[in-house]
Amino acid sequence: MDDKEELVSNAIMAEHAERYMDMAKYMKSVTEIAGDISNDKRNVLSIAYKHLVGERRNAWRIVSSMEKGYEETDFRKKVANDYRKEIAAEQRSICEEVLSLIESYLLPNTSDVESKIVYLKMKADYYRYLAEVKEGDETRKLDVKQSQSAYEEAYSLSKEQMPPSHPIHLGLALNYSVFHYEILDQTEKACEIASSAFDLAVENQDEQGLIPSDDNHKDTMLILQLLRDNLTLWISETKTEKSYCRNNVVNE
Repeated sequence: MDDKEELVSNAIMAEHAERYMDMAKYMKSVTEIAGDISNDKRNVLSIAYKHLVGERRNAWRIVSSMEKGYEETDFRKKVANDYRKEIAAEQRSICEEVLSLIESYLLPNTSDVESKIVYLKMKADYYRYLAEVKEGDETRKLDVKQSQSAYEEAYSLSKEQMPPSHPIHLGLALNYSVFHYEILDQTEKACEIASSAFDLAVENQDEQGLIPSDDNHKDTMLILQLLRDNLTLWISETKTEKSYCRNNVVNE
C-alpha cells in the first residue's frame, strides 16, 4: 500500500470515529501529494471539510441568535459577541485551507469536466461561508465576488455538460440559489434559479425514465425536495417575516 492509500484508509477510519479534524488532515496530505485525486477520494475530502465547516456554521448561527436576544447592558451580550468571533475565526481558517487546496492543487491539475465543476462549486461554497461570518468590510466584498464568479462558471459549465437531473448540477443550483437569497439578498433571482433547475430536472427525468433504485435518482429526488422546500419558503416572504425565512432556508 502506498502513502496515499494509507492516508485515505486513515481518513475513512477517522470518519467512522467521527474525528473530522483528523479526517481533513489526512485528505489534505493526500491532495498535496497527488495534486489531482479520484472521485472517491474527492468525496472523502468533501465530507471531511463539510463536517468541520458545518459544525462551525451552525454554532455561529446559534450564538449570533443568542447575542441578538440580549439587551445592550446585559454582560452576556459581550460574552456571546466574543464567542461568535472565536467561532468565526475557526470557520475562516477552515475555509481558507480548503480554498488553498482547490486553487493550488485540485483545479490546476484536473482535466475531468465533472471534477472541475465540483471544485468550482466547492470554491464558490467556501467563499460564501467566508462571507457569512464577515461583517461588511472590503474583504467580505471580495469573498462575495469570488463566490459569485465561481458559481457562475460552474453553473454555466454544468448546464452545458450535464443533464438537468444530474445531482451535481442540481446541488449546484441549490447552493447558487441560496447564495442569491442569503448573501446578495436577491429573492427573485434565487427563486428563478431554483425554479428553472427544478422544472428542467423533472422534465428530464420523465424523458429519461430513470430507475427509482438508481443512486443518482435517489440523490436527484432528495435535492429536488430541498429546492421545492426553499421555493415554498421564499415565495411565502410576502406573507411572512423575512428573518424567519432566512433562518429556515435549506442550504449546504
